[in-house]
Amino acid sequence: MKRRINWKRFLSLVLLAALTVCLFASCGKNGQKETEGESLNLETEEQTVDPGIGKETESETDSGTQPGGEEQGPVYIESGSPVLSVAYEYVDGRYVQTSKVGILQGDVTTVQEAGGYSTFSLVLTDSVMSYVGTLDATDLPLSSWKQHTDDVNVGIMIAINRGGKSYLNKDKSNYDDIQMDKSGKYIVHTENSAWYMVPSSDWNDYVCTNLDRLVRTYKLPFIVLEEPEMWHKSGYSASFKAEWKEYYGTEWEDQTSSPDAWYRSMRLKTHLFQRLLDRIGKELHEKYPDLKIYIASHSTLSYNAWSITSGLDSYMSMGLLNGFIGQTWSDTIRSNVPFEGASVSMPFHSAFLDYSSYLASQYDTDFYALADPMADSKDLTEEKCRVLYLETIAAQMMQPAIQRFEIMPWVTRAFSGVSNSYKTIQMNIQKMQNDLVGRDVTLTAGTPGVTYLISDSLSWVTTGNNWAPNSSDGFYGVTLPLVNAGIPVQFVSLDTLTDVSALKDATILILTLDNILPQNEKNLEVLAQWVREGGVLLTVTGYSQFWEMESAWWDESPLASLLDLLDMKDVEIGHGTSSTKLYGTSFTSYNRFTLTFDNLPATADVLAESSGKPIAFSQDVGKGQIRVIGVSAANFAKTQYGSECMLRLTEDAVGESRTEYIYADSDLYKAERGPYVACHTFAGQTLDGLYLNLYDDNLSILENPELEANTSYLFYSLDGLDLSKPALAFTGGRQEGEVTREERKTVFTITGPTATFTASRLFAPEGLYPAEITGVDKDGRHVSVDMSWSNEYHSLYLISDIPYGGVTYTVTWGETPVPDGAGYEVVEESVTTTNANEDAEYLIENTAMSNSAQRYCDLATYLIYKFDISDMDHVVFYLSVSQNYILEVSQDGKDWTIAYDYSQGGKVAHLKNADNKTILTINPGDYGISDTLYIRLRNSNPSLGWGGSVYRISWKYRVYPD
Repeated sequence: MKRRINWKRFLSLVLLAALTVCLFASCGKNGQKETEGESLNLETEEQTVDPGIGKETESETDSGTQPGGEEQGPVYIESGSPVLSVAYEYVDGRYVQTSKVGILQGDVTTVQEAGGYSTFSLVLTDSVMSYVGTLDATDLPLSSWKQHTDDVNVGIMIAINRGGKSYLNKDKSNYDDIQMDKSGKYIVHTENSAWYMVPSSDWNDYVCTNLDRLVRTYKLPFIVLEEPEMWHKSGYSASFKAEWKEYYGTEWEDQTSSPDAWYRSMRLKTHLFQRLLDRIGKELHEKYPDLKIYIASHSTLSYNAWSITSGLDSYMSMGLLNGFIGQTWSDTIRSNVPFEGASVSMPFHSAFLDYSSYLASQYDTDFYALADPMADSKDLTEEKCRVLYLETIAAQMMQPAIQRFEIMPWVTRAFSGVSNSYKTIQMNIQKMQNDLVGRDVTLTAGTPGVTYLISDSLSWVTTGNNWAPNSSDGFYGVTLPLVNAGIPVQFVSLDTLTDVSALKDATILILTLDNILPQNEKNLEVLAQWVREGGVLLTVTGYSQFWEMESAWWDESPLASLLDLLDMKDVEIGHGTSSTKLYGTSFTSYNRFTLTFDNLPATADVLAESSGKPIAFSQDVGKGQIRVIGVSAANFAKTQYGSECMLRLTEDAVGESRTEYIYADSDLYKAERGPYVACHTFAGQTLDGLYLNLYDDNLSILENPELEANTSYLFYSLDGLDLSKPALAFTGGRQEGEVTREERKTVFTITGPTATFTASRLFAPEGLYPAEITGVDKDGRHVSVDMSWSNEYHSLYLISDIPYGGVTYTVTWGETPVPDGAGYEVVEESVTTTNANEDAEYLIENTAMSNSAQRYCDLATYLIYKFDISDMDHVVFYLSVSQNYILEVSQDGKDWTIAYDYSQGGKVAHLKNADNKTILTINPGDYGISDTLYIRLRNSNPSLGWGGSVYRISWKYRVYPD
């Protein structure tokens, strides 16, 4: 099948034709997946039209004609960035960036999950990364997922930086491979279970042997290697010392003894994982040519802030990996960052920078962006996590090249344990993420092309004993002000810069040489060439003792080498501790690192002085210009007015650029992808149009919504909805098949994870109202559907849980008016079923066991619950269960009917784990029960353990006003 998209806005004829020929020749059209869940299929009668107008209009992606009237099909992208071209327009003080996007082949959405297959875990995703706890594990949840490859593409995720006792106890010398700090303590991931490892030769043998076994045994289409990283504080284990001697040919040095020793230690840590990934890529691709190998990694800036070193550019530039997952977690984006002299949490900004930085390392590979609905941190409530998640999703939408998504980590953490309303919102977002592929992106923001040169070396530099300014402060000092001003800062890797073509989209370049160290002179030669050809390079840097490393490739400093390449060999660079002022801003935090310049060219323009010496200057070179600010980049983070100063530096640099762009900041980021619109605002304003709020489980309708300052939003545009007949505008589930659209009847089917409340919204022409609403499961059984009607917008809101196999809704329309609202409220109640005895009120017989997580019916034990449902209209029960359960219902506690039996239907004979954890739905009406409901849980094989377990019982019902 193929993912399909039509086009309205187009590339120029020559460019698109050339790209199309090239891409079709190299990758063809095979392996496409059809976009599922399209509520507005552009190839059916459902077009998008203005509500209440009824006039059909062409969808914004519906035209297949290029300028000049010639037909042009879509462009398919096998790997790499999907952005084909970018155009800009200056409108009302902001820049509108339009990115033409190709259609990605293969999987677009994925999820990682530690447990086995269950219908509850089957979130809206193309593939699942079944997590393998230890490399040599044999009894894997993967087995249950592999039985359902018709539902999802199944691979594995596995940590290659952590080892357990199975490896350590093979040989006592393996304990030498554990990462160790200076005090001699092992660095632990999970107490008494997993330790962070040095990728020694023995460890690499162990990793590669077991990866080969897993790929061969389970016939895996892909593997994801998690977090190739080492802690800054590591570097003291016996195996690391041996690797030092092997790599450098000298005796090991304590990394805290000098900047040189520190830098070489961090560089070696990256090299060791690069060596492991190189071996994995070569060996597995030789044996399994079709295998895709990915890594899962946090960003370089996030790692650095958490005192971890990694090498994303080093790993991805090898050409042996097929892609990576950018792990932006709620825990990391909520961490404080330095801004205007304070330490503050800026989740949207942090996520924006994370995602933008990943894309500098994408190369010709697949990139998946992760967002985390919950968090590892126990202090983060669902309410707090929800805010972080919604900020993260908005930040994803602002990056046109992000078209693949890991929709969540750990379904059991991020989805199964949250409230029903939050599940509904997550379903809205999952539907959108599956629906974005191939859609052009229009971004409204500030000046485009402001580009930061990033490097793995960001996490190889430390303040040490006043060796250098804080490297994280330096990064955030020059980038956070830009994001906060609505300027969509981009990133280019300095480490792999070999040709000026990589800089073609840059308006200006920002280089901070006190926390970014070029890996070789070629990197700087490319920068010099780019400047000569008309670029503007803004170099913001103070002094760093890392410039004086004996092992460095440069003679004096990377800045001196850059100036030499730009014909400024006579410039003398000094540093001091004098007071520094720039653009009226006084810097005090890092004055001891301030640079001074003597013997500047006569044509140089001095921009600032301190104690009579230049500390900043500009110099025209060829058609371009270099602007050198001899102030530590960290100063801009640690000073109250540093942000404004950085913006003025950027404004001046943009003013000198060869492009036609002018400096423009923006109090709004707005990304439009088809009908999906994401916004983040810095000041209150109004968004014109009619929308559904996807961050609301009620899918509320907003007309010209007022946007609050410092808030993120996600909307579905209703402009263009066809109201010649009733229409389904949006559903959070995965739509199966076509919508039946008749003048008096609308029928549609949606699927998704079971027992998840999924919302849909329909619109009807004037004069029509909902007359009857029904929901049935795949076996024709009744599904309780809640509704609400709006006369103002002639819109019907539906919400119900999704049973196994999905739910089919039938809405019959009539002419009898319906009042606003639902006429009732939905009440939800729940209890945990553990040794805390929260369920004691309902538990009338109990011979089972319990612990802090569950009650479980081993051997012939059982549980019986009793609920008075006489006053509960449309009541439905949801039980979170696992293992070998039989679940029965009764109206008198004597005659029982089996509702669910896990031992039936081709399941394994008797599970010995809880990998089948799921949520089962009981609708009493299906069993003719109306007054009292008894529920019994027992073991499907009373002679064995691992009987049915229950974790929580929830129920919902309607309450009508008096």
